[in-house]
Parts: sequence; structure tokens; C-alpha cells
Amino acid sequence: MLADRLAEAGLNVEKFAPETVEAISQHLQYDSATILNPFDLGLGGRDHYKANVRSLMADPNTGAFLSFVIPMATAKKREQTYTAYVDAANEFPNIPMVLVAPSELHEDEKEVYTKAKIPVLSSTLDGIAVMKALMTVAEDTGAQPEVAVVPDQVKQVLEQCSGALSEKESKDMLAAYGVKMPKEHFIHTIDEAKAALR
Repeated sequence: MLADRLAEAGLNVEKFAPETVEAISQHLQYDSATILNPFDLGLGGRDHYKANVRSLMADPNTGAFLSFVIPMATAKKREQTYTAYVDAANEFPNIPMVLVAPSELHEDEKEVYTKAKIPVLSSTLDGIAVMKALMTVAEDTGAQPEVAVVPDQVKQVLEQCSGALSEKESKDMLAAYGVKMPKEHFIHTIDEAKAALR
């Protein structure tokens, strides 16, 4: 399904280089598994997540990395998963990594990904849209794009919100990204309104 959606978006799902196939074949849990892109990390077994994610990032055809993540039941399994992604992202800082997790991840996972500045999206279509944008930038500039850093002001708003953002919160987030807004005042009382009007 992921490959189909990527193709519909006009994104090439590159074939793995022979050395990548060889490296992953050393860590397969099931000998009959086919090493194709997209690759199911589960076929390699959780004990080999780190080696396999690294192999995928190291592939010479990898321009960006999109992975589907599901929440793991135990702390050990979660650590195996997020360590694999974080270590690979640190080793290959010029390759954008985006994770898609439609199911809510555990707090320890989210904290690790946030600290590592690895974006985690809740929608596969959003993940593909981000990949499309990254590749468009790369094609237009000829440069390898970097995943944008989330401003501290935006993080603060998101951490404090419990539902839909208010108009002011939304505008504050856009302003943090450099989107210009008409000048306005947020007031609570008549006196504040009079002062703002003056």
C-alpha cells in the first residue's frame, strides 16, 4: 500500500543496491523473505532492527527515509526500535528521516524522537506529502534537504494544547515559522482593549 501511494504521488521507490541486499540478507529472521523496497523490518527480527535500518540509510540510492512505526508492548522492544532509527539518523544527518505512526506511540518513544528531531506523523498520506515536498526541494535546488527543526515556541504550544488549537495559538505557531500576520492585540478586559486601540 505504501509503495502504491508513493507511486501515485510521483515518487520513485528505488531498488536496493546489491550491497544493501547482501547486508540485510545476513539478518533475516525468515530465509524466504524477499528484500524489496519497501522492506518490512519485522522480517529481519527486532534484534536486527539497528543493522537493517543502517543498511537502508547507507544505500547509495537512498535520498530520504520514510518508515511505518507501530507501538511496541514492552520497554525493551521500544528501545530496540527507537535506537535503530535514532542511531541511523545521527550517522546519516543529510538523509531526511520521517516516521509514520497512525497508532499512538508510548511517551518514552515520543520523547526520544522529539529529542532526536525525527518527525513522527500520524498519517501515511502526510508522510508521503512530506517526502514529496522534500524531493521537490532537492530537485529545485540540487541540494540534499534537511528536516526542518521545530521552533521552541511551537513545541511549547503543542505540549500545552489538549485539542484543537485556538486562533491565537495557530497564529503564534505560524509566526514562529516566519509567516507574517497582521498586527493584532490579544486582550482580556475593556481597559486592555482601550489601550490596544490607542
